[in-house]
Amino acid sequence: MISFNSNIASASRSGLNSNYSKSTQSIYTSRQNTSQPDQSNILALRDRYITMIDTQAKTEEDAKILLQTLSKPNNGGLMLGGLPDLSNSDMMARHDRISAKFNIEQQTVEQEKNKLINKGLAAGKRAKSIVDDIVGLYDAQSELFKTGIGWNGQVFAFNESSTAGYQRTLAFSSDVVDVIV
Repeated sequence: MISFNSNIASASRSGLNSNYSKSTQSIYTSRQNTSQPDQSNILALRDRYITMIDTQAKTEEDAKILLQTLSKPNNGGLMLGGLPDLSNSDMMARHDRISAKFNIEQQTVEQEKNKLINKGLAAGKRAKSIVDDIVGLYDAQSELFKTGIGWNGQVFAFNESSTAGYQRTLAFSSDVVDVIV
């Protein structure tokens, strides 16, 4: 499991994303009993990709290196905001359901990404253009996938301490019913 506390603090200090800082501030004010931000809101992976492209793909040669990096399979799995409550069978069932759906989508996206890269290279496209196409591919994915990788700065949470992430979890696993026998 991944804890995003250090990422949140460093992103806020560095000022990489002013919208992120504003959203972090609203999280602080919306949560009455704690001074910790909701761990299910992180620095958006999309923003990190755009920054990477802007800083590391200034020349075609640099763009080729970045394309090679982005061509590698992403097997990172489902990103979480905080640790799940292992004693809560309902939350664990929701985690399993979302994780299973996410893994299927992640495999499909990896295949699509490989096809996009291969077609781009075969057509003689510039590496920077292909890298931009990868961002477009990720933009076009389902909310489940984008939330699973933190593309727009939101991830799932499987405990009630991360309010927004917990609400996303409930919405994406509405077909899970906790039945006590």
